[in-house]
Amino acid sequence: MSLEALLEEWDGILSEEVEVLSQLIDLYKREREAIIGMDLEGLTVVTKQKHEQILRTQVLETSRRGMTERLGRLVAIPNDVTSERILQAISATALTTQIRHRLSCLRSMAQAVLELNEGQRRYIAHSISGVEASLELLTMLSGGQRYTASGVMDSRERVTSMGTQMNHSV
Repeated sequence: MSLEALLEEWDGILSEEVEVLSQLIDLYKREREAIIGMDLEGLTVVTKQKHEQILRTQVLETSRRGMTERLGRLVAIPNDVTSERILQAISATALTTQIRHRLSCLRSMAQAVLELNEGQRRYIAHSISGVEASLELLTMLSGGQRYTASGVMDSRERVTSMGTQMNHSV
């Protein structure tokens, strides 16, 4: 296969990766809206779609790595083959300029996905902390009756201030 044909194939993979990451970014935003809106059905749908996009990203990443290795061998880069080293080893063309642009977009979009994912993680952790604090307050206000992990009061046990447990009837 010629260098030009491989570059066109590489560009196609990069183009598809950019599209998939764009969709993934949109799904992260929809996921946050579903979480905030407490839309469990919507969250389920978005989570499934997000999982599918992540799998597509993994497949494309594997293809891109294989293509990078093939191009590296073709342009005689012995080791540490990177996209940048390949582009430095070949003459600049409109196609290589487009590939550089797509690679730049990929880096930016991958960073955006990382930031969105971290934001979701922090939001969920904060929400869980709020729920835990509420359960502690309810336990204290209920005179020591404990709430289960599901938030239901466990009326079979009573915890006294000394830390001992006594059974009592409901």
